[in-house]
Amino acid sequence: MIISFFAAWLPDFEFIFGMEQGRISSMLVFGTFNGFLLGPIVGPIVTIVAMLLHLPINPEYLGNNLFTYLSPGFIGLASIIAGLCVAEKQKFAYSIFGAVILLWFITPVGFQAYSYIWFHVLVLACCVLASRKQAFYHVSRRWQIFVYLFLVSLLAVLADHLIGSIIAAFVFDLDANVYKEVIYLYPLERLILAFSAAVFGYIVFMLVQVLTSENIRDRKEPFTDVKDIVDYIETDVKAILHKERK
Repeated sequence: MIISFFAAWLPDFEFIFGMEQGRISSMLVFGTFNGFLLGPIVGPIVTIVAMLLHLPINPEYLGNNLFTYLSPGFIGLASIIAGLCVAEKQKFAYSIFGAVILLWFITPVGFQAYSYIWFHVLVLACCVLASRKQAFYHVSRRWQIFVYLFLVSLLAVLADHLIGSIIAAFVFDLDANVYKEVIYLYPLERLILAFSAAVFGYIVFMLVQVLTSENIRDRKEPFTDVKDIVDYIETDVKAILHKERK
């Protein structure tokens, strides 16, 4: 929560799509990371609370319009998607993402700018295809773990992007041409955000392995996927720390 709180002052990406007003991009990386680390329930709660804690210090932190007021919810959605995927509830995450895509087509602007979500559909298709080949969840090499986290991060930051685009269309009365102008620009921003979130997640998971290397050697079976690492933290590592405190 502390890291997420101070993430508000990190550099933004407003040079690509100004209607996000920068701050969302900065927080989004750590919102996704919170989903990785804390799951689909605690993760979004921590993300939203960290953003709301700015209000006593700066009452204008969330701006002065409905879009910025709802921005913590957008990033909270990214935390939920990331948390569900790491918790091996990918189908639920895909369903939520698919529902947001459907919502885009229902809106008047979305129907006219249907090609705007080409990257969202592509990433979702890649995730579903990879999961059918069982390469998306069960990873044994370090580069596979990073690819897994990167794909999940993309799904999370694009969920934030699309729900934000839908709300912005109504709040700012945007027409389809606004979205068509950035159809090939927003993927760059999202790739950078997803890569950043994946790096943070990867560093944490690898750090856990390094710090517990001596205990890992005593394991009969090696880690085979991200869930194994999380389970190891929840059981063996916590037990070791509790014993040392005594």
